[in-house]
Amino acid sequence: MLLEKLKKDPRHNEIVLLKTGALNETNFSDWSMKYVGRNSKIQNYFKSLGHYRFAPNQLNEQSLDAFLSFLYDVQPSMA
Repeated sequence: MLLEKLKKDPRHNEIVLLKTGALNETNFSDWSMKYVGRNSKIQNYFKSLGHYRFAPNQLNEQSLDAFLSFLYDVQPSMA
């Protein structure tokens, strides 16, 4: 399971599981982990929520769903 691999990876710490469940379809098939730049759309999204920086650990179930919807919209460029 991916979560178990992440827990064992020293590059990942303070992992917070926000939501679990079955998926009906695969999203983000071309996804890769990357640095979120200061002027990126993702960074600006978190600023619009009142966060100084990229702070996914501050999301709750409702805001997580909104963030995923945002990612679906910006997925092609991910700028």
